[in-house]
Amino acid sequence: MKWGQPLRKLNYRTTANNRTANSSLEREEAEISRVMAQAQLHIAQAETARANGESEVANAPLVRDLLRIVREREKEEEAQIEDIDELEYINIMRTGTDPNVAKVGELISFVASFAAEDPHDLISTWAKSEVVLGSRMTDNKPWNYYVSDKLEAHTVEVASIIRDHYPLTLGDTTTEDFVHAGDEAVRIRFHRAVASMYRGSSVFAVKRYSTTKAIDTLQSTIAQHIRFFSNVRVEGGKLKVSRKRQLSLPRELYGI
Repeated sequence: MKWGQPLRKLNYRTTANNRTANSSLEREEAEISRVMAQAQLHIAQAETARANGESEVANAPLVRDLLRIVREREKEEEAQIEDIDELEYINIMRTGTDPNVAKVGELISFVASFAAEDPHDLISTWAKSEVVLGSRMTDNKPWNYYVSDKLEAHTVEVASIIRDHYPLTLGDTTTEDFVHAGDEAVRIRFHRAVASMYRGSSVFAVKRYSTTKAIDTLQSTIAQHIRFFSNVRVEGGKLKVSRKRQLSLPRELYGI
């Protein structure tokens, strides 16, 4: 099994969920349109009644209820559109023409999956605001243009730790080298290291872990991911796993 294969399956399920959500939104929009039309009809009847000198009509309470329902549905629709928009945004990144942007989309998607975080917190809201659904992604931008400040900080942090641990083999690398690495195994392990670092900061921030053993386990997981890069070399200007590297044990593979 190749690195990342299960995650591609997850991506297919995400696409399927996206289609389901779109279908649900279409039904919601149809319902809102129907209720709005009914409300407008009663409003017109109320206006006619007022013009004829009537102070109140029997349908007035119904009109108020219909308008309240419409407002509630519109709020729900806006929230659903925001969620779908973020999934579609990542999909645009990963399926665009720029392979480097696609790899940044992969970074966002995989780190969110590994760290069990909401993709919303990993995406640059500024970059996303410039993209209209159905349009092309802006290419030729640095990788950190597309990610949130927190994701950028942890990504840079992991790359720096790797360079510090292996200065002879990886000391001249940049963060971008890891994000845009052509070797899938290198990228996936880098994603896992960033996700562990990301999860660690979230955990410590809310003090979810209260035991020394739990904290040691998390730190051991990060260290295991970093050790993977002892077998990574720069070949032809690209990061690749050394052929002499021995296969990882299952516990090493999952950082346990």
